[in-house]
Amino acid sequence: EKPTKIIVPVKNNDFKYFTAKSKFVFQDEKQQQAANLNIRIRKDSLIWLSVSLMGIEGGRGIITPQGCTFLDRINKKYYELDFASLSKQFNFNLDFDLIQSIIVGNMPLKQRESDENSKKEGHFQIHQHEKQLIIDNFIEENTQKLYQLDVSDASSENQLTLSYHQFQDIMGQLFPHQANTKISVVQNGQTKISTIVIDHQRIETSNQNPSFPFNIPSSYTKK
Repeated sequence: EKPTKIIVPVKNNDFKYFTAKSKFVFQDEKQQQAANLNIRIRKDSLIWLSVSLMGIEGGRGIITPQGCTFLDRINKKYYELDFASLSKQFNFNLDFDLIQSIIVGNMPLKQRESDENSKKEGHFQIHQHEKQLIIDNFIEENTQKLYQLDVSDASSENQLTLSYHQFQDIMGQLFPHQANTKISVVQNGQTKISTIVIDHQRIETSNQNPSFPFNIPSSYTKK
């Protein structure tokens, strides 16, 4: 007789439009880069980013389920990448849902019948497989929110760990104001670690379109 499947209640954040003013820090063995981010999302279809340093916009990007386009305003260049190229650059299997989830604190994959669910002390664990990815979602029992995500790539031993902190109520939904991502990549027998910290200073959700201004000036060259 099959054991009864554990049902895990998960409160994913729902919204039409999401905007945030955030701070962003990227660090690896070679460098640390910090910037201010303006983020706007039309749920499941478009992420718009504006990156500024010392109050000056240095870059602007749009991410869609097909890929991303990024303007380098300082060097007057632009980049177009699909997710296959982007994944290659980060040595990790990235897609739109994962990036959107990192920003808003939702499970990147919807719950499915094939998931292996378990109950632990104070939290649930949802174990998922997607192509070569193995995904573990850790859900806090009281809030029913995702507070940690572990993703490992079975084909490469590369891993991503994401943890959420400082949950705050925005229009009746709990959004994490800090997301810490650690990516470890194995190359030539060496493990390289990079971290990304996103600190949302202010989050708003709305049914009003915040606008997503983006155009490539004719003077820009494609990289």
